[in-house]
Amino acid sequence: MIPGMVHATAPACRLDAATVVECSVDVPGVQLAADDLRDDLLKVFGVAAESPDTAPTRVVISIDATQLKPESYRVSVSETSIKVIGADRLGAIYGMYHICQDVLGVDPYWYFKDLLPERRQSIHVPVGDTESEDPMFRYRGWFVNDEDLLTEWKKPNGPRDIRYPFYHQVTSVEVIDRVCEACLRGGGNLIIPASFIYILNDTEADLIRRAVRRGLYVSQHHIEPLGVSHFGFENYWKERGKEEAFLYGSNPEKVREVWRASARRWYEIAGDQVVWQLGLRGKGDTAIWNSDNSVNREQGGKLISQAIAEQWEMVKEIDQREEPPATTTLFLEGSELMSEGSLEFPEGIMVVFSDHGETQLMQDDFHHSKRYPQYGYGAYYHLAFWSSGPHLLQGSKPAKIHDVLTEVAINGDLDYVIFNVSNVREHVLGIQASMEMTRNLDEWKIETFWDRFAPSVLHDPYQELHDCLFDLGPGRAMQDAAVFKSAKAMLARYERGDKNPVGMDSKQIALRQRQLGDAIERIGTLIDNYPASELTRRERAFHDIHFLMQARLWRELYRYHAAMIQAQDDPIAFTEAAKALEQFLSIRQQAAEGKWHNWYRGDKKVNVPSLLKRTKELVQRRASSIQRPARENSVLQIARQVRDKGLQVTSLGKLAPGLSHHDEESGTARKWERVQPVLGVLAERVLVKQLGGSLGGNTSVRNRSEFVWKDSGYYRRARDLGQVFTAPCNFTLDAIVLRTGNSDLAFLPGAANAEVFVQFFKVVGTPVIDDNGTPPGTDATHGFSKNHRCDDTVRGVMYESLCIIKGGRLPDLTATGDGKLTYLKWDFTHDETLRFQKGKQYAFMIGFSSAGSERNFTLSNRNLAADPGPALIKGAGDNYSGGWGLRREGNGKNPPTMFPGEGPPEDATTRKQLRAESAFPTDEARFAIPPTCEGYPDVDTYRDLEFFLIAK
Repeated sequence: MIPGMVHATAPACRLDAATVVECSVDVPGVQLAADDLRDDLLKVFGVAAESPDTAPTRVVISIDATQLKPESYRVSVSETSIKVIGADRLGAIYGMYHICQDVLGVDPYWYFKDLLPERRQSIHVPVGDTESEDPMFRYRGWFVNDEDLLTEWKKPNGPRDIRYPFYHQVTSVEVIDRVCEACLRGGGNLIIPASFIYILNDTEADLIRRAVRRGLYVSQHHIEPLGVSHFGFENYWKERGKEEAFLYGSNPEKVREVWRASARRWYEIAGDQVVWQLGLRGKGDTAIWNSDNSVNREQGGKLISQAIAEQWEMVKEIDQREEPPATTTLFLEGSELMSEGSLEFPEGIMVVFSDHGETQLMQDDFHHSKRYPQYGYGAYYHLAFWSSGPHLLQGSKPAKIHDVLTEVAINGDLDYVIFNVSNVREHVLGIQASMEMTRNLDEWKIETFWDRFAPSVLHDPYQELHDCLFDLGPGRAMQDAAVFKSAKAMLARYERGDKNPVGMDSKQIALRQRQLGDAIERIGTLIDNYPASELTRRERAFHDIHFLMQARLWRELYRYHAAMIQAQDDPIAFTEAAKALEQFLSIRQQAAEGKWHNWYRGDKKVNVPSLLKRTKELVQRRASSIQRPARENSVLQIARQVRDKGLQVTSLGKLAPGLSHHDEESGTARKWERVQPVLGVLAERVLVKQLGGSLGGNTSVRNRSEFVWKDSGYYRRARDLGQVFTAPCNFTLDAIVLRTGNSDLAFLPGAANAEVFVQFFKVVGTPVIDDNGTPPGTDATHGFSKNHRCDDTVRGVMYESLCIIKGGRLPDLTATGDGKLTYLKWDFTHDETLRFQKGKQYAFMIGFSSAGSERNFTLSNRNLAADPGPALIKGAGDNYSGGWGLRREGNGKNPPTMFPGEGPPEDATTRKQLRAESAFPTDEARFAIPPTCEGYPDVDTYRDLEFFLIAK
């Protein structure tokens, strides 16, 4: 119920199937709400008889601003009609939704709850007048953020060009229309309908049009001042044939041009329904100095203040309102700068304080900043927080939300409040509670809230379920995203073979296992005692999913976490972990049926299927270790495997004249005829070969002493390259022949005479492709194209080091030309033999023994990552089905820690960390880093080197 609605006791007006809704207000949002009212009458009463016995009741909608406050309404009930009189469009809309909710019994979030109203023959509404009360917050609404499930649930509205792992398509406008409807039904008047909207892309602008058409105010993500994210900035200049960097500190005119163009378009589409966002942040929701190397933190406050002042002047030029509403949101570094007194704002804007998403408690600046009368104030609150809070499961506690909003109200920050609602559906509990509080916080009570949300038999179970989300520290609870974040970190450490993959000491492990065990037991009791027989069929449609299913998911998620910790001492626990995730996926499928078909197709941010695949690979490794003694790639063992002599590298020259592109890439018989004389051995001695090689690309072997910054946010990493192969027979290896690439980096001067090595591995296990949750028809999360294969990787195998052979030096290819497309023979001269067994898989990896200036050369290869076919180890067009490409990069961390920007971060500690990740360890620890085909952004899963194995 919307607070403040009081019915008079008097003769009644009858509502039934014959009731007619009359709306002459020619405003789209009002007309759409009238349609919703008609639909709700149909839900409750069904279809009317063709000839009703009496004249039908009329519900008449009108607008009269003369006697009412903005956004308010009056409902006047007589015995024959109900008149809904709104002060304006929103007043009329709220008046109609009052009839839907408080008279017809339609839940504001019925669509996302699957909670239909009870069927009735008629409803008698007491005669009298009722007026709405003023809401507590002037602007109140939703931020649809981290919306991976919503984005891919239905057929998209169109593609998005965005250099980001997510949001490569525009959410269906029909889906956004349902979100806007629910926001309005709940009493909201504002929405940010997506992350990173680029309004100059018409399909993205449609999201704004839908929200405006519904009658809502619209605003922008806090990293999109005037609607411009760094991604939008890049697209603007790309459309004009230019590559420009977002460098407000050193090249502000380029930035100002995009701000102005975006602001004009926003005002053209939304007009007086825009609430502007002002600010200056970096790429990917980071501080500006992480993206713009012309700015440092010390300058940050001054520069952000300057940007906001300029944006405000643009707004006043473009927006025709006397006092355009505008906000600046203090998130992370903005909060810190505000606390330090480093920010200045133009008069009239609203300063929005934020909670910290992990704790769902307001940040320090909220508590310590003085309020000034020339500004408005508000709050941004995370009901969902995908990186370490609630995301795929509910988790926001109504009582905690109430405590935080009470603090906000006490401080008088009542001009604006916006809630991060992510994909909406999972978070309806927190949404309903928070939206009720925005209208009448003082009278909101947790006890009566549960009466509105669930039958009495579920009040205690819901609260008990929330209590099972145990404490992790000040304000933090073990939310689902916190579990997934921890699991991904553990998986990476297990895969690398770290000594402490759990990342906790023994006392912390013991405490966490007790917490998990207690929560699992308590959740199990809730599941066993679920009062299904005491719920109506209508109630079960909602609570079977939102309570029972979520409780079962929580139990499996905690079981998974507990098993991953236990596996550090007992690897057989990996099996239990995999079973828990399998069960998790099986359970949640219940919530992806009927109208919710494909609901989890967009699970890209957490990507539970990928976690399961990686966990299963750990199970396979355990099985392999039981069947045969495992050869651990410990540094001590590696040291014993190093041979300082036994390798010689010579140039065999080039193919002259050159071949066609087809012959080169496909590795035709014609190419083989031309290559044989270059190899200089009998064809029968070449036991394994892959002839195909692209004439483009820069797939480099490198160990450069220079630290080269990449604008995607990390230092270019040192890299070894290699290849998995299958022995066709028992043989002893005499030499490997490789070919340099065709790029400008084919052979840099620093490669000449540099010492190189070859490391050999035995490949153990059964390879499987992990498609990273991006099957055919979807976009890869990273890679050099969006094709679904570009983020696939091979799992299920281990690489057991056999030996490392050093002593070879590369010939100086620069002395005779550019070094391109030159065949290099890697001869093994050591007395000990390199023997391989038929049918077994092995791998070799080559690299520079030490770092040096410009120490870089490329290898010819063929890569089918751009092929649209399904994810297969052995696919059509694959020149070599016996293996796949490999790499080893930096210290093995993948993906690297990233700080997107044109230059490295100013902070010396952070730079040191990033450099350590980009470089190889200087001792034998480098050879203990296991190979992988998973790089960032590129992968070697569908890559094969152009190589030849020559037997003795």
